[in-house]
Amino acid sequence: MELPIISNEASKIWKRFASESAPNMLQLELELYKKLLNFFQVGDYYYYIFNFKKLDFDYVSENVFPMLGYQPDELTVARYMEYVHPDDIEWLISFESKTASFLAGLPVDKVMKYKNRYDYRFRKKKW
Repeated sequence: MELPIISNEASKIWKRFASESAPNMLQLELELYKKLLNFFQVGDYYYYIFNFKKLDFDYVSENVFPMLGYQPDELTVARYMEYVHPDDIEWLISFESKTASFLAGLPVDKVMKYKNRYDYRFRKKKW
């Protein structure tokens, strides 16, 4: 069955819109998300995604550079731990232990619904 001419034309327009606008819309959504995140965060921040299986970062946000002076790809987990203030290491490890226990007690479908937020001292890179 052949579609009416109007449907074919509409289909062409929608396809063109989707192919031309989708990346822009996604970029717009990302920028909106970043603005909202900035609005609700207190002070400067950066974030990372830690992969528990690989024991490595999957992602380190670009905000780490203006805050600490490190490029995202400079931070490995080992290097990161070296830069935590020595007096805060014990606290951080205790917090990690409590966080791991909490997450282990959750149903699998709920684990990804949580984020962890840390406040500790960290050595900046000398510029």
